[in-house]
Amino acid sequence: MKNVLSKVTCCKDITLVTLSGLSERSADIAAVFGLIAEAGVNVDMICQTPPSGGGIALSFTIADSDMSAALDVIGALNSGRPDLTTGISQGYCKLSFYGEDMKFTKGVGAAVFETLSKACGNIALVTTSAVDISVLLEGYMLPEAVGVISEWLSIDVAESDF
Repeated sequence: MKNVLSKVTCCKDITLVTLSGLSERSADIAAVFGLIAEAGVNVDMICQTPPSGGGIALSFTIADSDMSAALDVIGALNSGRPDLTTGISQGYCKLSFYGEDMKFTKGVGAAVFETLSKACGNIALVTTSAVDISVLLEGYMLPEAVGVISEWLSIDVAESDF
């Protein structure tokens, strides 16, 4: 399993934004990200819940430094939308596990989460692709998480920019 993961990176100073009560229409989701892009805010991890009660929750991460611009956009989105609720939390970090062979190997996710369970309490958000798993953790967990990951994989965890 260890040979499957070739790179692990971490990114600090991340804000988690969750919009609940959005329409499930793709045009509405596109409008949200369009406004955020127009404000010059870069979005990283994106996670959508399945539709429930006619709406969805949409979570995404931004750099803490983009918080002011994001708040302007969120304020505009909330205007006249009493059904839309917003959650904003700062102080997170992201760990990304990468390996080309992940797409051919069973149990990589299980091994990643088992290893993280030794150092971390809660995981706030998870996104995946065929070749990577990214997890959002509270920032204070980063040193211990990096320690157990480095020991497990015998590789250095590289810092990355948002």
